[in-house]
Amino acid sequence: MEELERIIQRLSIADISGRAFWLDHFRSHHTAQKNTFFEAFQKDHPQISNIAFQMVYRLLECEVKHLIEADRFGALLRWFGPWKSFLPNVRSILSKPWFFGEQTHSQVVTLLAKMPAGSFLVRLYPEQPGMFALDFLDEYNHIIDIPISYHYNPEEADSEQWFRIGTKRYGSLWEAIGSEVGAKEPCLQSPYKNFQVDVEMLPRFANAFLNTTIDADLQAYKKQ
Repeated sequence: MEELERIIQRLSIADISGRAFWLDHFRSHHTAQKNTFFEAFQKDHPQISNIAFQMVYRLLECEVKHLIEADRFGALLRWFGPWKSFLPNVRSILSKPWFFGEQTHSQVVTLLAKMPAGSFLVRLYPEQPGMFALDFLDEYNHIIDIPISYHYNPEEADSEQWFRIGTKRYGSLWEAIGSEVGAKEPCLQSPYKNFQVDVEMLPRFANAFLNTTIDADLQAYKKQ
């Protein structure tokens, strides 16, 4: 039975280092108590900041769940892995005003319907770990949905990371977004806004702003 659980875990958590973390702390169990998981997570990331801790807590849906599922943990690694880069990747993406987390197309339609042309957001495809979507409102009030796939080798702890739109490859998510001229202004209703810079108090949105961390954004604003 335990061997079967390990096979299931390999399927649930493709990332080799993330799977090792799970096995070290939770053995062959398919779920972990929320408090136990974060105790282990904090031991593995002793320098974690409070805001980064809250970001991971939110992504794991801990407001409504008491158990962390291996499937959910593995899915997040497909979006934000590899494990070694998981926390920096989470912090970098969730701190951006255009990130909306998991949203369906119908939710995007509601969000962008009353926005001006050029408004955009980036979301996770709920049923497709590793897939992002760039959605923006064009000049004819049509919502354009552009799939962005995230890639890395889950068998390598220091794997290269990249994104694709069609056949074009990009070194970062913000570089991929910047390639789409129709995406001009971020929609400012993100459910993660508590983790993000108050962009209304920053200079007008520009490509340079896409590729900064929240700390750099705040420092830039203070100098205004």
